[in-house]
Amino acid sequence: MLREFRRSDARAFFDLLRRHFPEEDELLRYRPDAFDEVVRRVFRPDVRLVLRLLNALRHPIIDFFVIEEDGRVAATAILTFTERAGYVSTVMVDTPFRRRGYAKRLLAACAAATRRAGRPYLVLDVLTTNEGALALYRSLGYAHVREVAYLVADLPAAPAPAVPCRSVRPMRRRDASALEAIAVGALPAPVARVLPVERKAFFVPPLVAMGLVSETQAWVIDRGHGAEGFLRATVSGATDSGHFSQPLLAPSVPADLAAELVATGVAWLRSNGKGRVVVEVPGHNTAGREALEGGGFHEAFALETLARSSDA
Repeated sequence: MLREFRRSDARAFFDLLRRHFPEEDELLRYRPDAFDEVVRRVFRPDVRLVLRLLNALRHPIIDFFVIEEDGRVAATAILTFTERAGYVSTVMVDTPFRRRGYAKRLLAACAAATRRAGRPYLVLDVLTTNEGALALYRSLGYAHVREVAYLVADLPAAPAPAVPCRSVRPMRRRDASALEAIAVGALPAPVARVLPVERKAFFVPPLVAMGLVSETQAWVIDRGHGAEGFLRATVSGATDSGHFSQPLLAPSVPADLAAELVATGVAWLRSNGKGRVVVEVPGHNTAGREALEGGGFHEAFALETLARSSDA
């Protein structure tokens, strides 16, 4: 039976997540008790009402599909929405239920929901080493869009020294226009077609922050003539690791200022008790990756982003 996720599915889903995505579990260090709190918040009546209203207005945030077999959670998929795409993640089929077409059935449900939402593309990420999944997705018409590296840094146990904020300051709402222009200029055309830059990506909606039991802070590089760089750091009760957005850097930003931006985010995470930070960096963002690697980050694994038409 294909159905929506229920609150009672939380533990079964978490168990599947840790078994089917051990690479992410090792990096992010999921916390089961905190995950239960995230699910509890998402199922609050006021949150559910807002989600239903957004769906009715064709501004959906998330769909969560489950296939139930013999009273068990057999397979899952999560669908979130960008401006032009439905973004599929966490496609999992438990071992006893494989080779029954459940992955294809979930992907078909995601495609239908994406069409209803008026998005022309369906997008997903897959480990570059997962040959079976890559073969399945390509057989269904998915094609390469980009590669994404997961970078990680383990932070020193000692408190981080104060970071001089010579040209780094907290982000303001009016910075979004300059940051959007930088991001648009750096985006390759194949990526821009499917995953264009969205100004709202520089902000975290209160509903999302509340649902994920998270706190966040963002900074920009500003040498007196507007924002030239951007970084956001986030801590969540659902994981032991902290998270960075990919650093966004204008071509004019020198390496020392890029390093200062990264160090500012690291210091904030340390002050919030995090000993590890994880960040996803698309392959085209060479400047952001260099800034992170200069700050002690290294690649843990890589993903390939694939896309197809939602009408296919």
